[in-house]
Amino acid sequence: METSDELKSKSAADLEEWFLNGLQAANIPVQEMLAVLVFTHDSGNAEQADSLAGMLQDALAERALVEPSMRLLELRCAWHERDGGFRDTARRAAAAVYPDRMGLAKVKSAFDTDVPIAECLRRFSVLTRLAPGVFCHENTWGFGVVKRLDDFYLKVIIDFVGKAEHPMSFAYAGETLDVVGDDHLMARQHKDPKAMADLIKNDPAEVARIALKSYGPLSSPRLKDVLVPVLMPEADWKGFWDGARRGLKNDPLIEIPSKRNEPIRILAREKAYDAEWFAGFTAERDTDRLLELVAELDSEVEIKNLPADLKAALTERLGFVAKAGGSRRPELTARAVMTAYQLGVAGDEVDWKAHTESLMPPKVFQKTLNALSSRDIGRFLAYLAGIDAARLHDLLLSLLLRMELTTLNEAMEFLIAAGKDKECADVIRPLAASRKAGMEILVWLCRHVDTMVTWRVAKPAELLIQVVDAFAVECSYGALKAQNALREIMEQRSWLEDMLGRLDDRQRHDFLKKVSDAPGWEPASRRSVMARMIKLYPELTKVAAGEEPTAEEKAAAPKGRFTSTRSYRARQDALRKLVEEEVPKNSRDIGVARSYGDLRENSEYKFAKEHQRLLMQRQAEMERDLKAVATTEFDNVTTEKAGPGTCVTVKRPDGRTDRYSILGEWDGEESLGIVSNLSRLAQVLDGHVAGDEVVLPGTDNNAASTIVEISLFPDAVKHWLAG
Repeated sequence: METSDELKSKSAADLEEWFLNGLQAANIPVQEMLAVLVFTHDSGNAEQADSLAGMLQDALAERALVEPSMRLLELRCAWHERDGGFRDTARRAAAAVYPDRMGLAKVKSAFDTDVPIAECLRRFSVLTRLAPGVFCHENTWGFGVVKRLDDFYLKVIIDFVGKAEHPMSFAYAGETLDVVGDDHLMARQHKDPKAMADLIKNDPAEVARIALKSYGPLSSPRLKDVLVPVLMPEADWKGFWDGARRGLKNDPLIEIPSKRNEPIRILAREKAYDAEWFAGFTAERDTDRLLELVAELDSEVEIKNLPADLKAALTERLGFVAKAGGSRRPELTARAVMTAYQLGVAGDEVDWKAHTESLMPPKVFQKTLNALSSRDIGRFLAYLAGIDAARLHDLLLSLLLRMELTTLNEAMEFLIAAGKDKECADVIRPLAASRKAGMEILVWLCRHVDTMVTWRVAKPAELLIQVVDAFAVECSYGALKAQNALREIMEQRSWLEDMLGRLDDRQRHDFLKKVSDAPGWEPASRRSVMARMIKLYPELTKVAAGEEPTAEEKAAAPKGRFTSTRSYRARQDALRKLVEEEVPKNSRDIGVARSYGDLRENSEYKFAKEHQRLLMQRQAEMERDLKAVATTEFDNVTTEKAGPGTCVTVKRPDGRTDRYSILGEWDGEESLGIVSNLSRLAQVLDGHVAGDEVVLPGTDNNAASTIVEISLFPDAVKHWLAG
């Protein structure tokens, strides 16, 4: 609304007189009068403008001029946006325009709320447009056609697609409905479904354009939600979208983003990377948007062919992003620096080396990698390798065990490609041997089992046990993501089959028991894995059923789960103490906590109940283990090869000689050199003969030790067993 120069030149008194005369005219000059009101208000005469607007509002209502009345009311509501007292004035003005019973019902529904006055007016505008046959859209119900309105119960009845005659209160309808025109996608479908079906088949790009005009910018997943299954079945979507995308790419007025989840837009005019575009680019202050614009420019034009002044603009803006990143968002600095070099615009006016160096402190470097996408991590590492590869390799290796999952995958791939296999193995092996590997490392090992075996980091049976143990750990943030990835891997049929094929009978038996007892694993998924194992190896059925081993099986215990009688009795004593002391004490604690009242807010009660759950879980696990593990005195053992029941003497690389007695899974006494047969050390020695060289866990630089002798237990160990 623009006031003419002639009216602007009038004095305030003359302008007011002109306005009053207009109110008496046969045809009120509404457009000019609205412009004068805006001019008067913007000139600082808000009180005069408001007084004149009130008089014009009354005049328009008297003549039943609905559309200009609503335009004027919208203007006045904008002036009084923060004036709560104006609500009654606006309510009366709306009622004057729609004085019939239906109109007053809509006024009541729109204005009798606590929302801002502008929102009241918007809702009232929606309600005034509702009438039988009008098309509308609601986020929950989708497209609909108004069937009738009920001014007594203040309801509108709408035939939605899949929900005929759905009643909706005027108040809710005003809040959530959008009135749509005949050109809306769903209106066209409603009026002529055959024509729409033909359009979908013959011109999918035009269907997409209609959807964008109807709903505004849409990402491709959101466009799919709009079209499937209302306009097409799920099976037709891929073919439709392939055709639509080809057509849209050739339309200069359609902007298709590089990322799938970003919206496709209809432009007001064709995009050109000209001086005007660069003016907007140079004025842009949003760092993320700047990087998006640079990527867009790179995909559309040859950067090397740009004029010098435009290249300088690119350099300046990328320098701005690099500086803005800082310690808060170092990934911005990384993206800006590597982009400047890759595009050939790393001019001397920006200290790119200083920006790069600011990213190299370990904590900053780790934060940078964790914030970058997997694609950008690869680009960034390649950029840094071109500057100082040795420094980069050392930095990555020092941070390897603290990396998030995505970062770890990219870093390992980069290091392996650089020939750093041995260094990676040396970092991971000690943690795997001590069963202290983090979730992220376990995921990587599960995805690279052949590499794990080649690097002698861990055996498949050890990895499986560590993975199941990891399910019982409470995690958050990145570790939780890795834990969920472990569950997904474990439930993959082909992966599980491959891993089980790498185990012997005893290891499969032990692993199934481990799975059946695993806490923190969703029961349905756990049972699914067990069922798959039993299907592949039917002999595991007895294990799953929890049946006690037969006498023959117990006699062959050293081939299954076994331990010394001493350790077995110690485990029995631990179970007895749990049942006779800890569980009764916990029951008393629950009783005391219950006496405090209100169990919902009673932290003592919640703690005691949680402790009860853990005790019951521990009791069940110990009882199952005592049934499954047999006792043995390690009689009739041969000393041809290292294994359970033997004492192995080894000579270490530094000349020191150590002796290790390998017993059962619950046995261990460091002072006597007693180790469990499930320990990493015992498994490394297992099956070797005198003269063999082995790499013992924790040995520096993977230096080999030599097995000097394999013998029966020394007297000190025998006395320990007898005790």
